[in-house]
Amino acid sequence: MIAVLLGALALWVWMSFPAERRLIRKKRRKLPHPPVWLLLSVLVGVAVLAFAGPWFALSAALASGVAAWLVLRMRGKRRVKREDEAEQAASELASALRVGLLPAAALEQVALGCPMLQRAALAAKLGSSVPEELEALASTPGYGEFAKLAQSWRLSELTGASLDASLGALATRLRQERKLRQLVESELASAKSTGRTLAVLPVAGLVIGLGLGGNPLEFFASVPGQIVLAVGVAFEAAGLVWVERLAD
Repeated sequence: MIAVLLGALALWVWMSFPAERRLIRKKRRKLPHPPVWLLLSVLVGVAVLAFAGPWFALSAALASGVAAWLVLRMRGKRRVKREDEAEQAASELASALRVGLLPAAALEQVALGCPMLQRAALAAKLGSSVPEELEALASTPGYGEFAKLAQSWRLSELTGASLDASLGALATRLRQERKLRQLVESELASAKSTGRTLAVLPVAGLVIGLGLGGNPLEFFASVPGQIVLAVGVAFEAAGLVWVERLAD
């Protein structure tokens, strides 16, 4: 049964890779690609299935999938860091405009401490399109708010309107969002830390058992032991995912 499920899942992943398929109306539509963690989970499960039993394959698939998901989630924290950088840049730019600097001079000054704005500052200095540079910057994950700055900048160039009000409002909103995010993270830090610690305890128990001269791994050689292992890994994976997504 487990082998059939893994095989079906592997087939679904393989069929998802063609980029397009023909519809009834002869239109083409992109099919969604499976996430990387799911692909890795299926590949590991199928590979283990070729050398071990189906319950071991299921355990390996769950463990590798959750591990890959956690790694990708840690990489996603770079986006949060960029959001903080965008808030800092918007606040400094709003402050520079409030003291009377022209937009181009304010942008050049802020770019000294915010490297992501250097291309936009260079465009302002050379007379190129600053909004285009800001829109290109906004395509980077975490810098999406620069698209609103680009709109305000373009409107200011067309109408002569001041950037002070719009940029000040943007900086205030980003500052409030950052404070809320930091508050949520601080409130959930202890819960996440406890969950991660509990996730390590089963492995620590096995290591302690081996260190005391026992052989707890012998139990997993039997079918009941393999079933227990698969169920335990499933609960472990579900717990880790639940703990990590508390703040989502």
